[in-house]
Amino acid sequence: MRLIVKGKPSQVRHLADDPEYVFAIEFHDTNTQTTQIEEKKYDLKVTALIHSEQWKQLLQLIAEGGDMLANANEIIMEGKVADIAKQVQTFAPNRIMYRSHAQQKEKEAPKNGKVKQKQTHEKGDRISNRVIQLHQKYDGVCQLCGQRCDKQVVTIKKIQSKMGIICPDCKEGTTFTIRDINHRLQQELLKHNLFSTKEEMVSYFQQFCKQFVLVHYNARIRMYWSWDKEQICQVVYVSQDGRVRKVKLKENGRILPVKQPPQFPVGDKMFLIQHPVTELKMNKIQPLLSKQKEYVQIGDLQHQMDCYEKEGIFTEKIVVKRIENSTKYEVVSGYTACRAAQKLNLKRIHVMMLQT
Repeated sequence: MRLIVKGKPSQVRHLADDPEYVFAIEFHDTNTQTTQIEEKKYDLKVTALIHSEQWKQLLQLIAEGGDMLANANEIIMEGKVADIAKQVQTFAPNRIMYRSHAQQKEKEAPKNGKVKQKQTHEKGDRISNRVIQLHQKYDGVCQLCGQRCDKQVVTIKKIQSKMGIICPDCKEGTTFTIRDINHRLQQELLKHNLFSTKEEMVSYFQQFCKQFVLVHYNARIRMYWSWDKEQICQVVYVSQDGRVRKVKLKENGRILPVKQPPQFPVGDKMFLIQHPVTELKMNKIQPLLSKQKEYVQIGDLQHQMDCYEKEGIFTEKIVVKRIENSTKYEVVSGYTACRAAQKLNLKRIHVMMLQT
């Protein structure tokens, strides 16, 4: 049976001990999702188990939509199930899609009211068709400044007694130019020997944005796309203050700058965070040492135990890293919460895992 779930995940869990799947995407808030099995809707919690490649694909789709994982709009997953579960339906999707905030706004554009709904719809169709016609007539070129534009961003304007199309900047009566480059992006472009100086980069991106197509525009960011296979970049993302934020390379489709993994301090050293939140079996964690137990105060311990029994979570984050040449992990922060978990005889706990 075909299952489709759409919505915002209530939680994303990393599966540290699972040999096949890397993440569990939980759609457990039935108020913010829809679940269909064989085109029939069900009020059902769903957990999707995905591989590492599917996780990368999902992040790529969200990034291309101009969003981030933390504020993602609507994730759509499709797969097959043998039967219908009573409480939580678990499945492995074979297709992943994403609807961005921008796409959602276009879909839910406000109408003038129920009375004029049909009239407005027909008028909107006529305007849309007119935009398409004029866009084709002028080859997507703004009739005031010459900027190439996608039909999604142009506006119709009467110019010298003829109807033409104009870009968002001419609509607002402003001009736009590239003024700066994100520092990390500069470093990575230099590292890959794509440019020699910052000045060379600024000149390239200024020319890129003038020559190629403005395909997306909102209050925060604009996106330019190139059809030229000889170009270094295929897509350039620029903030409205004229700073190039990121690029998609033409050669391998790689997005720069690469997102820097967060770090966590342990003593005088910094460790990369391998997984911000993951589930770990208690028997994988080395018991606290005597000197670590000295940090645990009885009052704090009772507070952590009370919090877990009431809310199902600790207020203190447990941070672990793998012991060298071992399959076990040592606790480097969150001793009180870890001790509380031992006292409560928990089998599994959520931890932050550091890369060793």
